[in-house]
Amino acid sequence: MHAKSSGIPGEVDRLTGLLRRFEIVVSVLDIADPLSAPRGYGEEAEPPHGHLHVLSRGAIDLEMGAARQRRRVAGPNLVLCPTPAPHRVVPIERPAVTCAALRFSGGPVHPLLRALPPVLVVSASLTPSVAPTVALLEAEVEHVRCGRPLVAGRLLEVVLLQLLRWAFDHPDDAGITRGLVRGMADPGLAASLVAVHEDPGANWTLERMARVAALSRSSYAERFRSLVDETPAAYLARYRIALAQQRLLRGDQVAAIAPAVGYANGSGLSRAFAAHTGLSPSAWLAAATAGPPDRPSAAPPGR
Repeated sequence: MHAKSSGIPGEVDRLTGLLRRFEIVVSVLDIADPLSAPRGYGEEAEPPHGHLHVLSRGAIDLEMGAARQRRRVAGPNLVLCPTPAPHRVVPIERPAVTCAALRFSGGPVHPLLRALPPVLVVSASLTPSVAPTVALLEAEVEHVRCGRPLVAGRLLEVVLLQLLRWAFDHPDDAGITRGLVRGMADPGLAASLVAVHEDPGANWTLERMARVAALSRSSYAERFRSLVDETPAAYLARYRIALAQQRLLRGDQVAAIAPAVGYANGSGLSRAFAAHTGLSPSAWLAAATAGPPDRPSAAPPGR
């Protein structure tokens, strides 16, 4: 059974707890008004994890993949590519384009990376909050002024947050049928997911998660599996391991991490860690820090 995806009560904050632990760093890559020649992204020697393109006006062709499949996009529009997929932005009608690089903390373990589609194109007119921000961004980048990249960067952060809000409220329109974003669009599941994100070290049983969602255990488990595409226990374990990976990368010790992510001691966390990643925490950390940064090997929670 699928709940309607028209949003949930405003008092349930679905983003803050998640993004406090798994940040997304936004930095300006390009400001072009107008864009006069094609530009390629996702093939840098050390690429960011994703890109956000804000098309204030005009039109572009978005070319994706080796086959360069084209999609015409007319402004004002937003193009989100959360993963480092190679793509090109080709000017068609004197477009004004501002591009941001996105770095998801923890790399592949960031919960939103698997939860978002490879490409998300959203009209800025679909939500009343995005259009004014895009207009402010257009006015800011129209002329070279003091601090332009800094102001543009802050506005791009706001655009990204507003875009994520929209996706959580309208997964059908975003083409999202399964995964964390879909679960966050369901009022009951969202309440339980937010509670888990806010307090991952708590004693989360199926009964307790169902109670937060105001559902029976069986109804909760069925709805969770249907929308999030995994069991509540599997999601909880993935989220906790992802948090442990974050803290390992920051230099924290396993024994200190364990209680914060729901394990009685370091041995318990180490066993769960090895079951999910195939490596001990120390071996995983050595592999994650040996190559390019932010490239740990474990799969993230939520798809």
